[in-house]
Amino acid sequence: MFRFEHEKKHLPRIASRIEQGVTIFKFGLGTCILDWCHVKNLVEAHICADRKLKKSMNVSCGKEYNISDGAPSDPYVFLFPLFKAMEQPLPQISLPFYLVFFFAFLSEKLTSFLLVVFGYRLEPIVTRNECLKVCTSHYCDISAAKEELLYRPGNYKFSDAVDILMQERKTKRRWSEIINDNRVKFYIAFSIALVAYYIFKFIYQEE
Repeated sequence: MFRFEHEKKHLPRIASRIEQGVTIFKFGLGTCILDWCHVKNLVEAHICADRKLKKSMNVSCGKEYNISDGAPSDPYVFLFPLFKAMEQPLPQISLPFYLVFFFAFLSEKLTSFLLVVFGYRLEPIVTRNECLKVCTSHYCDISAAKEELLYRPGNYKFSDAVDILMQERKTKRRWSEIINDNRVKFYIAFSIALVAYYIFKFIYQEE
């Protein structure tokens, strides 16, 4: 997953979800490891490949190389600086993958229905793509790039991007305020998702 400072889509979206209290739940019951790649490391890899191609076409011509920051980690551990900056705790309640995935499916369908029928544009609480990213381990071996291209990933701290984001954000609520404002919503949403999941599971088993 690529990252960089001043990113205007994913990081602000995660921050908004934290502020809304959605991140009280942790997706998946096991441990997931993800690879991250800062955009400057991606550029550095291209520069290293260009240098090798200029010296000898036999080294890297036509080959594929895995590129990353070289430090795969748990997504919640990686995002800890953001939770800390917003003075919110990491999620403690773990939900099964299939329950979250099914809830994401319902969320996507509901937002599509509201847009088509009423023209009301609303972002899904969580998407199936986000669920798969957080619940599926995917990381790579960059040893070939290091040995053949002399690729050396830089150490670009995620906290730097968080600092920039927090300077641009206008609101920041405490966890206690989020709980008090959304307690009933949490219970209702979780109950509906749980009932829908078991209904779906029962129907699937009957077939």
